[in-house]
Amino acid sequence: MTFFFFAIIAGVIGGGLGIATIRAQTANCRRRTQLDFTSGKEIWSDVERWAKEQGYTLKNQNGAERTYQKGAGFWAASSCLSLRQDGDKVHVEAWSLANMLVFKAEIATDEAILAAKPIRKKNAERVNKLLAILGSPVTITVG
Repeated sequence: MTFFFFAIIAGVIGGGLGIATIRAQTANCRRRTQLDFTSGKEIWSDVERWAKEQGYTLKNQNGAERTYQKGAGFWAASSCLSLRQDGDKVHVEAWSLANMLVFKAEIATDEAILAAKPIRKKNAERVNKLLAILGSPVTITVG
């Protein structure tokens, strides 16, 4: 019985320290990676194909802007992407959404912190594939 009590106390303390550490890391970081480039074509058919292949779902569509998300963010941070096309100008935002039960944190994909780094790295790889399809000269590098 005593063992289980100490195991529960250790779990609560460890979980609290983990949440505090992530909260401290994300407090001063940028929320989203932002990229701009020009494209001579309408991007949405390529974006839709890429989203389907990569497992992203459309979360919001507002005129010329669409937001996609991969994962629910319960067990691990979800990967998010927002695109806006205005004529030949394309604006891209990429981030990870960490849901820590008591708070949510947006973390820029290229931020140089440890929080959700494997997920942000995978997100960068996926988004870089899309950027290549769209003919973007810029890519994302995880810090």
